[in-house]
Amino acid sequence: MTYSDNQGGAMTKLHGADIDFPSRESVRDELALLIYSMGGNLYQLRSADTYAPLADRFNIDSEAKKIIQDEIYKNGRAEPVWNNMVQWARQDLVDGGYLAAHTPRSVWRLPPKGVSHAQLILKTRKSVQDSLAQWRAKIQIASESKKAYLQDQS
Repeated sequence: MTYSDNQGGAMTKLHGADIDFPSRESVRDELALLIYSMGGNLYQLRSADTYAPLADRFNIDSEAKKIIQDEIYKNGRAEPVWNNMVQWARQDLVDGGYLAAHTPRSVWRLPPKGVSHAQLILKTRKSVQDSLAQWRAKIQIASESKKAYLQDQS
């Protein structure tokens, strides 16, 4: 099973398993964006409401979401690997000050720094997409010019 990271981020092969998951950084950024876009004016979601939409974002199927840690790491833990990856991404956001550390249990909230971070991710992605669109247009023009030149030469 192979899964594509819609954002072009690196994929993580889990200890020889035949499954690729998105990189921790990709999950972290998508988690911030999910809370920003779906968390209402308080920019917060219940943790249980993050796992499925993030898995959908990375095209991770239900079979892969059910894989438990012990199957991969032989650590005796029955927690799904995917949930653990999301929780590590959450911890990275907390450590960076992008997610509030002190909230009611199972509530993940972006403080102002986290809101700014999510907005920056969106702005950066738009800038990259705009640049790619400009390059594609230039390539298309060059290709059409070459075709016209070759037709004129024949």
